[in-house]
Amino acid sequence: MIGRFVANVAAITSSILLVWGIVWVLRHHSPIRIDDNSPAGQVAINYQDLVSIMLAAVSVILAALGFVIAVLAVIGWRSLDSRVASVAIAFLKKSVAEGGEIHDIVKSEAKSIIFRGIEPMSSEDESAMDESSLVTEAKAKEAKSE
Repeated sequence: MIGRFVANVAAITSSILLVWGIVWVLRHHSPIRIDDNSPAGQVAINYQDLVSIMLAAVSVILAALGFVIAVLAVIGWRSLDSRVASVAIAFLKKSVAEGGEIHDIVKSEAKSIIFRGIEPMSSEDESAMDESSLVTEAKAKEAKSE
């Protein structure tokens, strides 16, 4: 945590120093002066022109930054997509294997579908089945003997 803080402070400080250095160099060594009392051989520029130039530069920088972010987003999405697919496939293989979560769920659902509507027989039902089966067997024997 402290290392990240130090890195952020160093980045901000170096950025400020870089901008200050660029401004100092442009102010003292540039042929362009931002005042109307410029010496001979130097170009005078008024504030409206300076603001126009700076806004145009900012527009170009933002367009380039947007392009870079778009390219990184496409690349990142493809790598994220492939990683998610591989993790999902590994999870499903593990879950569908014998004893896995999905395997157990599918197995219990299949059993409930197979045995739906089939109820266990009570002892009364079994005795009634035995009597009716005896009657049908007797009728079958009578039919064969005739």
